[in-house]
Amino acid sequence: MLNTYIVEVIDTFQPDEMEAFEFFLDSPYFNRGSNAEKLKKLFSLIVDAKQNPDLLTKDAVYKNIFQNKSVVDGKLDKLISELKKYLQIFLEVQRYRSIEREDQRTLDLLAELRTRGLEERYFQTLDKIKRKIANRKEETLENHQLQHKIAIEEYDWASTYNKVKGDLSIPAVITQLDKNYFIERTIMLTTLKLQQKVIIIPQSIDHADAWIIPEDQIKQSLLLQISWKIHALLSIKTPSSEQFQDLLQLLQYNEDKIGRQHLVEFYTHLRNFCTILIDNGHYEFRVVLHQIQRDNLERGYFYFDGLIPSSAFLNITQVALMVGEQQWAIAFVEQHK
Repeated sequence: MLNTYIVEVIDTFQPDEMEAFEFFLDSPYFNRGSNAEKLKKLFSLIVDAKQNPDLLTKDAVYKNIFQNKSVVDGKLDKLISELKKYLQIFLEVQRYRSIEREDQRTLDLLAELRTRGLEERYFQTLDKIKRKIANRKEETLENHQLQHKIAIEEYDWASTYNKVKGDLSIPAVITQLDKNYFIERTIMLTTLKLQQKVIIIPQSIDHADAWIIPEDQIKQSLLLQISWKIHALLSIKTPSSEQFQDLLQLLQYNEDKIGRQHLVEFYTHLRNFCTILIDNGHYEFRVVLHQIQRDNLERGYFYFDGLIPSSAFLNITQVALMVGEQQWAIAFVEQHK
């Protein structure tokens, strides 16, 4: 059997990735050897044998690639190792070139321009990414992290070319570091708080109850405000339905000001907490959960690639029936069956 690592990775490839990897193997920049055709042949054999891995014995592959040539110890192993190397580089390049990494690529370009001392180009690029961030209407942790990285980059420029003049952008670095720290820590502790309600977590990592946030930090970030309110709600053994309603209205009102990934997480926390309360005998929260589920359906938070996961579909239907919304449940099932 061939190296299971490359077989497992290639098995995850989509059709467009298979085509892209073949182009990649043909690239003279990345593949500067003379084995491109043999590597493509090996890759093709692995793809063709996807339904029957037993065909990938070393003897069979050797004969297919090197045909009638006599067996040379280590020759196929070397080719397999080479394919593994290019496969890893391909995954790295593909990930780096994805749209999600565009900001990181700009940061890396800034570092290159700084290293080469190209001052005018550096500040043009810096101004461009700053304006891009300023034009984003939704607050996200990712944007705060990016602003922190930019502040560090400005510090690196100042400390390299400005030496002792000015504050070297250190206050900006500290300000962004504090924002990142309080927001990300609160988000993580809120998730931990919810986990503590269903599993036993060692006391050594239980910091959720001792967390205090400075008031000035809360005022600066809507994302932090809502995370903190959900954390506070989870700290109450049996909250009221009104407290859920208040949080739900807060999320709805600020929906266009917070990144979708955070909204999905916040609503998931509220639904899960409702479920925990219901499981503990607080059946009045069935109505609250149904209301949140209906709201989230209308806003599209249950859909992944246009579909609702089967577990969520079943839960939404069951909760609707429990609160006497039979007609709504029937319409829901008909719409999504």
